[in-house]
Order: sequence, then C-alpha cells, then structure tokens
Amino acid sequence: MIHAAVLPQRSDERPDLLERALPVRTDLLCLLELGDFCQTVRKAYDRDHDLYVQAVEHEPRDKSACLKLIDLCNRMSRADEAKEWSRRLKQRSGAV
Repeated sequence: MIHAAVLPQRSDERPDLLERALPVRTDLLCLLELGDFCQTVRKAYDRDHDLYVQAVEHEPRDKSACLKLIDLCNRMSRADEAKEWSRRLKQRSGAV
C-alpha cells in the first residue's frame, strides 16, 4: 500500500488512504492531516469538525488540535461550541 505522505498534498488518493488507516491505527497526525484536507480542499466542514473532535479526544493535551477545532467552530458560526472548547483547553493547560 502507498503511504499517504508520498502523495501530493491535494491528491484525492491521500485522504482515501488516511481514511482507511484510521480504523487500523488512530493517530493524531492522521486525524489532523485528514481534517485539514477536508477543510481546505473538499470544504467538508462537518467531516472536518468530527475529525478534529476525534483528535482532541485522542490527545486531550494537544493544543494544536483544540485550536484548529476552536477556529473551525467559529467559522461555522458555532460560537458557543468554540467557547466551550476554549474553556476546556484552558482547563487542560492548567489555567482556570
């Protein structure tokens, strides 16, 4: 099987490989890369949202995943959800 990293960033095959890899090995980088692709190339914001939520749940202390989710929630006019993720991020990082 071809590794997704060898394919061009905007290749349609790249997200398909990442999607197939998720059930076998849930990986933060895979979730974020697939989410980024869904957002920037496919404009699939609902799928992107689901992937970023999975990434945050998979690695709760990862700041980049949570920041991407907050940004996406704001762009999707989900201000209340963005505030909740922001609150959780602050809580996880020790700030109250």
